[in-house]
Amino acid sequence: MSATITRPLAGLAEETARAFENVACELLAESPEPCEVQFGTWPCEDGRVQVVCRVETAPATPFGAENQWRWWSPLLDRPEDLRAVLSAAVQARQRRLGASSAAISPPAAISAC
Repeated sequence: MSATITRPLAGLAEETARAFENVACELLAESPEPCEVQFGTWPCEDGRVQVVCRVETAPATPFGAENQWRWWSPLLDRPEDLRAVLSAAVQARQRRLGASSAAISPPAAISAC
């Protein structure tokens, strides 16, 4: 699946904004479901502008095994910072999805009584 940028990054140099967006798209390209990505900016007291990134999947069905995933980044200064924290979040989610699918999968063999 892929990521869709539903709120692009504004308020930064075009090259920097695209770099943040490219990191998100690259890391979410293998997501098992579509992700929406929104960016925002946060002004610092020292005049810098920091970036926040939000990722979420569609709401889960009430009786489905999956849960909706929502992730917010900390305040970031560089695209490399987003790469580090989002990569860790994606890996943690993959581990949880793997563990939950193993927990709900049927047993290998069912013996008859």
